[in-house]
Amino acid sequence: MIEALIGGETDPQALAALADGRLHATKEELEAALRGRVTAHHRFMLRLHLHHLDAVDAALARIDQEVEGNLEPFRVACELLTSIPGVSSLTAEVRSLRSAST
Repeated sequence: MIEALIGGETDPQALAALADGRLHATKEELEAALRGRVTAHHRFMLRLHLHHLDAVDAALARIDQEVEGNLEPFRVACELLTSIPGVSSLTAEVRSLRSAST
C-alpha cells in the first residue's frame, strides 16, 4: 500500500485491495482511512521512511550473520541448552556467547 501511495495511487479501493491479510481492519475501515490528500511531501517522507526501514533490515541481516559466525563453536552447547523446557534459542545463543567472552 505504501509503495502504491508513493507511486501516486489515490483510489482508496485500489489501495485497500493491497492490504496484508494480517490487518484487523475491515475493507471499509481501510478505505475510509485511505481517503484524503497525499501530497508530494507525503510521498517524499514515505519514500524516506521505507529506505530507512530497508537499511535497518539490511543491518539486522548483517548482525544475524555475524552472530551465526561467532556462534559456530558453541552450536552443540546451544542445542543442549534449548533442550531445557523454557530456554529459547535466543537465550541459549546469548548465554553461550556471554560465557565465551568472560
